[in-house]
Order: sequence, then C-alpha cells, then structure tokens
Amino acid sequence: VRSFTGVFTIYLVAPWRVSLGVSKSSMKELLSFGVPFQVNSILALLKDRLVPLVIAGIVGSSGVGFIGQGQRIAFLPLEVMNIATRIAFPAFSRLQHDKKGLKIALEQSLFVTALFLYPLLFGILAVAPSFVKFLGSKWEPALPLIYLFSINTFWATLSTSATNFLNATGKITTTLKLMVMWTALEWGLAPLFTLKFGFVGMGISTALISFTSLIPIFIIKKETGAQFIKNIWQPLVAS
Repeated sequence: VRSFTGVFTIYLVAPWRVSLGVSKSSMKELLSFGVPFQVNSILALLKDRLVPLVIAGIVGSSGVGFIGQGQRIAFLPLEVMNIATRIAFPAFSRLQHDKKGLKIALEQSLFVTALFLYPLLFGILAVAPSFVKFLGSKWEPALPLIYLFSINTFWATLSTSATNFLNATGKITTTLKLMVMWTALEWGLAPLFTLKFGFVGMGISTALISFTSLIPIFIIKKETGAQFIKNIWQPLVAS
C-alpha cells in the first residue's frame, strides 16, 4: 500500500504519459557494439564446436577421444583466464578514457594472470606422462596432443587478455576481424593437417595458429605502449 501511495503521489506531482518509444541514437550506439559482439560469438561457435565434427569424420571416434582428452588437460589452466577476464573487462571499460591508468591496469592484469596460469600450465606438463599412465595405456596416444595444445594455452594468456582489452575499450570491430582470421585458419588448417598426420594433426594446426596471437599484442602495444614481456617474464622463468 505504501509503495502504491508513493508511486501515485509522484505521478500527481510529475505526470508522465506511459508509452512505447525508441531512441535511435541509443539504439545505434548499442547495435554498433552488440552486432559485432554477437557475430564474434557465432564465429567462435563455428571455430570451436563445428570443426571437431569435421575432424571426427576423418579420425573416427577414438581420434576424437584423444583430441578431447588432450584439450581438457592442456586447457585446464584457462579456467584462471576466465576468472581474470570477468574481473578485467569492467576495469578496462571504466578506464578507457584514461590512457595512463588503462596501460597500468593492462600490465597488472597480465602479470597476475601469468603469475597463476604459467605455474599451473608447466605443472600440468610436468606430470602429464604420469597422469596419462594413471588413466591407462589406452590414453598414451593423447600425450603428444597435451603438449601441442599447451602451446595454445601459453599464448592464450596474452591473446585473451589482448582481445578482452580491445572489447572493453570499444574496439569490437578489430576483435571481429581477428576472429574471422582465426576461424578461417582453423577451418583451413585443421582438416588439412588431420588428413596428413591423423588426430595429432589437430594439435599441430592449433599450435601453429596460436602464434597469430602476436597480432593483437602488436596492435595493443602500438596503441598503448603496454609492456607485455616485461610483465610476464618473471612468472614464466619461475614456472
């Protein structure tokens, strides 16, 4: 009753006719970010979910099993990256008009992510042979894939931070262009290498494509002057 009385009183003081309306300027601003962002998500689906279906037709169910097991183990440290991304995105977004603060935030994010991710990654690589042996001899063919997919995990520490930074600062079209490139490379190289080397070819193609992570790094370094190597070398060497 109190809420109703309050609303009724406010309406009497400042009457407002309820109606539907569209703000074209707001819609244009939202769509300019939202549409490329959703296209990005669709391309990620095509790259990460549909390519394995094509690979499955080449290597069979056992090959898909080895690929899946290798990815699950090698990509485990990326859970750290997911947490860091959720924290860093709003921080970057709020600082996008403060170039100096943005640079500092990015460098601190890189250091903290590397501090947790690289020890976990190298620890997994160290125990991978024993872990695969524990799972059973039938999983031994997946061991090379763990090491190959781990190269992608290594670069993801930098590339995911870079693309997250680009999205948060409104450079969504740049991210979209990168995703188009990665999707095209995945669709082009993964089937080719799988036909050539069997299920291990999937790991080889993923490892090679991961080196293109240098592209968003160079873009951000040029725009902000952020130091990548300076902020990851200590956790890397220690790991």
